[in-house]
Amino acid sequence: MAIKPDYMAGTITVAADGTVVTGVGSQWVSADIQPGDTLKVKNLDAVIATVTSNTQITLAEPWTGGALSASPYRIRYQPDGSRFTAALRDLVTAIGGGSLAALQAITGAVDKLPYFTGANTMALADFGANARATLAAAKAWTTSLFGLTMAADKFPYGTGANTMALADITAAGRASLNITGTPAADKLPYLTGASAAALADLTTYARGLLDDANASAAQTTLGISTFIKALLDDTDGGAALTSLGITKNLIGNGGWYRFPSGIMVQWGSTFNASSDFATAFPVAFPTACIGVYQNTNFNTASTNAYVINTSNVSASTFDTRARAISNGGLVAAQANLPFFWLAIGY
Repeated sequence: MAIKPDYMAGTITVAADGTVVTGVGSQWVSADIQPGDTLKVKNLDAVIATVTSNTQITLAEPWTGGALSASPYRIRYQPDGSRFTAALRDLVTAIGGGSLAALQAITGAVDKLPYFTGANTMALADFGANARATLAAAKAWTTSLFGLTMAADKFPYGTGANTMALADITAAGRASLNITGTPAADKLPYLTGASAAALADLTTYARGLLDDANASAAQTTLGISTFIKALLDDTDGGAALTSLGITKNLIGNGGWYRFPSGIMVQWGSTFNASSDFATAFPVAFPTACIGVYQNTNFNTASTNAYVINTSNVSASTFDTRARAISNGGLVAAQANLPFFWLAIGY
């Protein structure tokens, strides 16, 4: 290595018995002036303790040559060999104490790791394959982690063996992590605002609902009967009527509904060439017909009034009597009189 020439750029100022040297036109940091180098003015020397900047250094001891102002100077570089020797002595001094003696006192062996057992005392611990594998894995993950370029609102996660990537961490995610309260059994975190969360009770009943695989299981947990569940599953009114046990039949100009209680409602519309005749129900009542309501729907400009009477009601038929009442109060049989009827029975 070439020997560096003395550095002499600029001038210096230093007070008598001072330690701070100020330079003008100097570039001490750029010129690699270091602690241990020697400041020389005429026949006086001083060892440099620190280099603060290109224009300021501090001496190891007060300057003994009297005050200097805008004085020429020279700085002589300390040889690298001397620097290395001094550094080595410092290292030997640092490690030559009890810790180094403690390390020398133990005998290394296969799969062993030294560790401190006290002040300046050491022993060996097992360092098996599993521990080595753990360190190797940690090294691989650390290498992968350090290979990422972090950014705002991101967090690292594993994407495979020894590989990592960045994922978004949203405001909601950060709020979810900011949970207040004391962790305990049967607690559930929930958001309390834009940046915070808290804990709420999670009862056995609530957990029973949460672990249900489908709506039917949840309805069972809620105590909903099989009958109500069947209603809730229906997609339209017709399906709901079937679930309720209501049957029906629509036949031409009539029909019937049968309810689970046994009540039946039947209806129809008709007329007859006779004024007195029997009408059969679409289906016979299982037990009896409670009553029949009839109403004519005859629309005419006649001044006559038309009435329908009912008699001889049975489980399967009823009789109809159709009459016309004139302005003078004359009552006469009326054929072909159209009418509606409604019957209720069981």
